[in-house]
Amino acid sequence: MDDIQISFIVPLYNEEKTIASCLDSIIAEMHVTDEIIVVDNGSTDKSANIVSAYQSITLLERPRVTVAAVRNFGAKMAKGNVLAFIDSDCIVCIDWRKQLVQTLKVRSVAASGSKYCLPESACWIEKVWYSQRNKTAGKAKYINSGNLAIRKDVFLRVGGFDETLITGEDSELCWRLSHTDNIVFENPDIKAIHLGNPKNLWRFYKQQRWHSLGMFGTFKVSCFDKPVMMTIAFAFCLLFSLLTAFYNENMFDLNSQVFAVMLILSIPIITTFYRCFQFRNFLYFPQLVLLYLVYFVARIDALLRICYTHIEKGNRKLVRT
Repeated sequence: MDDIQISFIVPLYNEEKTIASCLDSIIAEMHVTDEIIVVDNGSTDKSANIVSAYQSITLLERPRVTVAAVRNFGAKMAKGNVLAFIDSDCIVCIDWRKQLVQTLKVRSVAASGSKYCLPESACWIEKVWYSQRNKTAGKAKYINSGNLAIRKDVFLRVGGFDETLITGEDSELCWRLSHTDNIVFENPDIKAIHLGNPKNLWRFYKQQRWHSLGMFGTFKVSCFDKPVMMTIAFAFCLLFSLLTAFYNENMFDLNSQVFAVMLILSIPIITTFYRCFQFRNFLYFPQLVLLYLVYFVARIDALLRICYTHIEKGNRKLVRT
């Protein structure tokens, strides 16, 4: 596929600390026929000014919309036959383009990329959370949209990203692709380093809560979504533990406390075991249990926010009628 032309689409929102590194890394990989399109989502810092200093880069504005709408807007303006979605806090690595071209030589491959690599200064949370990843190339159900390339004709045919989703638009798109006979192929050699990973548990919690706001996006394709099902199971375990403790005559009984703790931890432990077995990597098992506990609590928080938002929308409709 020697005639490949890549349109690098970079959504931007208040990333003045990383956007220059991101753009420089892309420029180092670009072919003369490629282009970079940065779509600003209403930044209030110096991000847009930094981008403006690059004369060869197209800077567009699409404020106050979902990141899916930002990416779709960039894709609409793109001239290339391949769309590469790179987040503004990511750095593409050497030979990124070469590896992508090699992968897309297989015509049946509609999209490719890989999960993020870690910076040299990665903290323990990053090392543990990203330890469960594919080390060999192969078909995938999901690739994060911060390092995702897709043929433009396929992207347009499936309708692009779902702009109604606050988050999870990449997961939903990959589900649609894989369920319409389009191969999503993960190549770990198409590397991008993510600089925006959380460095402490509170930031990790907030990141997972934000990502989880779009958790029901894949239900449009399949009702069986493992993260959602496990989140619901965790919610039942948590609720049952609280009710058991509340109605127990001796709620401070040691056996009751142990039972409640083990019930709450059961879903994080099962999930950790599944993931470790899937990737044959049990190195960080205890740390992963902790992170999955935080992960599921964050998803319960997001679930409550989703329910509240839907109730508010329903109430507003009732008032209007």
